[in-house]
Amino acid sequence: MASMAPCTVIEAPAEQGAQPELAAAVMGPSPSPPSAHRVRCAQAPAREPLSHKQQLAGHAQPPVPGAGSGGNRSQATSSCGGDDAYTDACETLSEASLSSSFSNSYGSAASAGPAQASSALERVLAQLSKALDAAARSRAEAEEARSLQREAEARTEELELRLSAAAAARDGVWRGALAAATATREEAEAEYAEERSKLAAEAARLRQRLRVEEQMHSKWRTETRRGTERLRAESKRAALWEYALPAASAGLAVGAAAMAAAIL
Repeated sequence: MASMAPCTVIEAPAEQGAQPELAAAVMGPSPSPPSAHRVRCAQAPAREPLSHKQQLAGHAQPPVPGAGSGGNRSQATSSCGGDDAYTDACETLSEASLSSSFSNSYGSAASAGPAQASSALERVLAQLSKALDAAARSRAEAEEARSLQREAEARTEELELRLSAAAAARDGVWRGALAAATATREEAEAEYAEERSKLAAEAARLRQRLRVEEQMHSKWRTETRRGTERLRAESKRAALWEYALPAASAGLAVGAAAMAAAIL
């Protein structure tokens, strides 16, 4: 810490584009607007005596070549890196931690001398290191979470593809089975219609034959009744002949005897 070069406050117009640096937090608030003051860290002359505040500023950060053109903030947050969101968060955390630590520690240590200021600065840097380690762990955890999320998305996509393929195969099977069942039903309906037509024709033929049989049966009953009546008449006639034949025979015998007697 003792080998670190000092930082000095340099007046510069706002349009030069320089940004406030860590030494601005060490030096305390400026009486004029921040845009009118810029802080640059440069190599101090070797033989130039340093004031007490300049010695404190020397412990704040090492000299930065080309300060004022964007190297100021990156020197205070040299451990930050990666994507833009992580860098901004890390730099904001670093600047906030440094500003808070300087305002709390240097306010009481600046009056105690360079040794106390150096110790306070070391504590601040230790806190900053812990914060950066925590940020790095958070970044690693976030990267692991993103990796797990990508893996989960890939597995989800694979499962969706498998489900789609299975659904398509199942739909194909169901469509095939439905088509086969439909064809079987249509064939059965055609066979049923054909059999029904045949049965209807057979029923019509049987009804026609039944009507003919009924007509013949009616005719047979009429003929039977007439035959029965004729048979009864013939029976009566035969009975009459049975009664008349003996009388006729006796009459013939008497007539024959009379004729014979007459002839004699």
